[in-house]
Amino acid sequence: MNDPLPNILAALSLLATALGLFVSGHWAIRRQTRPKRQLTFSLGRSSPLLADSGHSVTGLKISVNDVEVTHPVITILTITQTGWNDIPSSDFDQGRPIEISSSAPIVQVVDASPDKSPLGRSLTFSSGQITLGPELVRRGTEVELAILTDAEPEFGFDQHILNCRLKRATSAPRDPQLMQAKRVITYAIVAFVVFYLVTWSAEVATAVNEMIDWLAVFYADSLS
Repeated sequence: MNDPLPNILAALSLLATALGLFVSGHWAIRRQTRPKRQLTFSLGRSSPLLADSGHSVTGLKISVNDVEVTHPVITILTITQTGWNDIPSSDFDQGRPIEISSSAPIVQVVDASPDKSPLGRSLTFSSGQITLGPELVRRGTEVELAILTDAEPEFGFDQHILNCRLKRATSAPRDPQLMQAKRVITYAIVAFVVFYLVTWSAEVATAVNEMIDWLAVFYADSLS
């Protein structure tokens, strides 16, 4: 029997090349389509703190830090740096911060993720606006704000960061573990298809068959 090793190595090399081209192409497309710097704002569902029972109670008052609140509503806002590169504090144009405006009076804002990013340390707010920065915003930074307003709010977003894209998420953030599982499954399927197409050629198919025969002989010899 001819030595099948050269053909086996050729088949494996061809397969590795095909997979390498796919992975590098996929990475290049992601780099091209994903902005270098991008802030993504994701709004959770607004939750009224008082249930509407249809009945009123005379003399009932709610206040937060001596500020009377008639219709308290909590909204969770998540800000994520979804670009490829970090955003240095020097790139905040003229030192102007990220600005979040609210149609409803803002009563209180709490950084719900103080350990995730130093960006929350620069948090300030007034009755109609929240500001963040200037501060270093690293890639993957995530800040979660719990915003208490007096009435159902509508938010507007603005930022003064050089060469940075602003994006408002249209849905809730995706589960990262689920996305990772989907990527692994996708890569496995593509690898199988590439392997099938590569081994479809007669020469490489012969090499694979020779490899199987060689393994069978080797196994039989090891048992004898």
